[in-house]
Amino acid sequence: KKDQRSKIKDQNIGSESIDNESANFNWLLDKRSKILYIVIGLIIILEFLAVPFKTDSLRHSPFYETLGRDKEEYSVLEVPGNTSYGFASRDLVWKSIHRKNTINGYDFARVNDSAFQFQKSTPIIHTLLYSIPDGDSGNDTDIMKDSYYEISNEILNYYSIRYVILDKEGLKGDPTKDPNMIYPAKAFVASVIKCADEHEDEYLFACKVAKADDPGHMFLSVDTSNSHWVGKSKSKNGLQRWAENGAGLKLINMSGGAQKSTLKFALKIDKPMWIKIFFNGEEIYSKYITQVGLKQEISADFTVTKPGENSITFGVYGADNSEIRSDKKSDTVRIYQVEVK
Repeated sequence: KKDQRSKIKDQNIGSESIDNESANFNWLLDKRSKILYIVIGLIIILEFLAVPFKTDSLRHSPFYETLGRDKEEYSVLEVPGNTSYGFASRDLVWKSIHRKNTINGYDFARVNDSAFQFQKSTPIIHTLLYSIPDGDSGNDTDIMKDSYYEISNEILNYYSIRYVILDKEGLKGDPTKDPNMIYPAKAFVASVIKCADEHEDEYLFACKVAKADDPGHMFLSVDTSNSHWVGKSKSKNGLQRWAENGAGLKLINMSGGAQKSTLKFALKIDKPMWIKIFFNGEEIYSKYITQVGLKQEISADFTVTKPGENSITFGVYGADNSEIRSDKKSDTVRIYQVEVK
């Protein structure tokens, strides 16, 4: 019995040893799993987190403190806010100082084509944010017949943009290969915007947008919130775009009341097709066009253009009235020289 008890004791000790080893092993696995989860979590957080950290090295213009003390609500547009990663990174700190809404913006984590549709399609705003940093003096016509530079202040006022700010560091580029854009940028701003006041220091140039008369104009912008515009190119008549069914424009009536207006544009087709126009969802024009390869002028009346944003949608249909959705230019309609009277 003594030997039997000894064997049982030895078995219990061995079992306890195995259990302890198993527990130690499981604890080690559990610890490693927790560390792995923490590392993965930190990677995910760092991938999407963009937090402005103030540092002594981020020297900035005292003009931002001046804006921060202004309690009135308005927006600022900063160049090159949409095209410079370096400026956009510093701008995270500038925003914490001036605390104003910014029209510019940079997609740090993921490219989202529709994120800045407003900036890319709105006249004068597009030119300031995208054309100037690329070294172009700017042209806000897109497929429209005329420029909207004459009503720049009115457009900026309409969207409560109080200041246009040119960042000198962001516009100087690489001196070995890029021209310093601050000088042509200042000249361009002076030519298309009336400044009520100006501020300049070693960091920036700021134009306070003068108040225009009561807005009464309308303007067009290309709706790029979807992919129904399937191509664009330059021509002797300016920019031209190819539209499949559903391509659209936005007509912004900046006045406080409804207006009557007429849409005019030119088109070319490579095969007979139905062309329709929908205004705020209502069909106002429909014609089967058979003349191929010839420039044709189209006109459609809008009975009521309500204040604010209105939608214009192009219906593009085949001879059998089936909607045309295609990336091939020969299947779609070419549209250019668009205007509203």
